[in-house]
Parts: sequence; structure tokens; C-alpha cells
Amino acid sequence: MPPVLSIVGHSGSGKTTLIERLAAALAERGRRLVVIKHHGHAATADRPHKDTARVRAAGAVTAVLASSVELAVFRNLSRPLGLAELVAEYGAGADVVLCEGFHLEPGPKVEVWRRAVAPAPLCLGDPALLALVTDDPVDAPVRRVALGDVPALLALLGSL
Repeated sequence: MPPVLSIVGHSGSGKTTLIERLAAALAERGRRLVVIKHHGHAATADRPHKDTARVRAAGAVTAVLASSVELAVFRNLSRPLGLAELVAEYGAGADVVLCEGFHLEPGPKVEVWRRAVAPAPLCLGDPALLALVTDDPVDAPVRRVALGDVPALLALLGSL
């Protein structure tokens, strides 16, 4: 199993931007990265009236959209999948798995927090929280990392 790190935080806090920066730095170092993003909405991510949505509505449990450059899988679930199941399914062959969201799942987490977005961090009481990524001088029981400090986060990843 590759190391797994969840990047968590309130919507609009900068999680995706941080993952983009980490992805670029990891790719530059030749690391194979898988990113699993939590989709917190009850609606499907498939687009209504597209072929994949139409065949699933007709009864297909999985629709695969494949081109010469990418693959998308839409699968009906009988129950929500946990992070461990998603990593087992999609993390094979990766050197690192970064997850966006999944703040309620067990496992190492880094929270991105900005006071302008939310009055308080989500996960300060979580023993799996490794660091708080912020430019706020908040007193936290975990390591504080500046918003743009990708090297510090890569070092943290290396310790997983």
C-alpha cells in the first residue's frame, strides 16, 4: 500500500490548490501520484442526458468512458465506499495517494485552514491530524505549515 494522506478543510480553503502544488512537486521528483477526491454531494457526478448517464439509467451498473487519453468510470454504488476501499481499488501502482476531503475517515490528515473561510479548523481534535496549513498565527496542538510551504509538506509525506 502506498502512503495515503488526506488534505482536508472547509470548502474554499485551498485544498485543491495545495494538492495541485503537491502533485507538481511529486511529479517533478518522478513519483506516481493518485488523487482521490471526495464528492460530498448526493447528486451524481455524471452529466444528465449524456450516454453514460443514459445507459446507467437504463440498467447498467457501470459505464466506462474511454478515449485515447483518459478513462472515466461511473459505477452505481449499493453503499458508500470507505477511503480504504477506494485506495485499494485505485491506488495500485502509486507511490503516493493524496485524498481531498474524507475528514471523517481514519488516517493521516493535513488540514488547510484560513480564518477568512471558516472561524475554526475542522480537525484539531483528531489524533490523525499531522499539520495545520495556514498563514494564521493560531495556537494549534499540531505542526503549523505556511500555505505555500510545499517542501515542508513533502517532508511530512516522506515520514508516512
